Amino acid sequence: MLKASDVTVVSAGQEIPNLGKRRAVATSKIAITFDNDANLKACVSALQASDVALALKGDSMYAWELVTVTGNTIMFGVSWYDKEYFDAKRDAFTSKEHSRIFEQFGATADDFFVQHFVSID
Repeated sequence: MLKASDVTVVSAGQEIPNLGKRRAVATSKIAITFDNDANLKACVSALQASDVALALKGDSMYAWELVTVTGNTIMFGVSWYDKEYFDAKRDAFTSKEHSRIFEQFGATADDFFVQHFVSID
């Protein structure tokens, strides 16, 4: 059982070929706290499934960053590699598609703390 002070690395983020050759134009930091272990585990599973889907997709406009769990809080990030794509998708977590995913672990978009950081050229 995890202690509130423990940090567990769930995923180091997606390893996409040639990722090191691209520069992120923006980064999003996300956190959500759950009130029970079942919903926490369901969210971890959803993130892992998404990570696999992203890897199978190949070259992408975004990549997952480090996913960690501390207590009942999951924290992760997204690196964005195309400014127009970021502008269009930065609030994708508020979409109906994501709402259906969030229902699997008892959450809504309002439960997520999201910060966006945009690079200045």
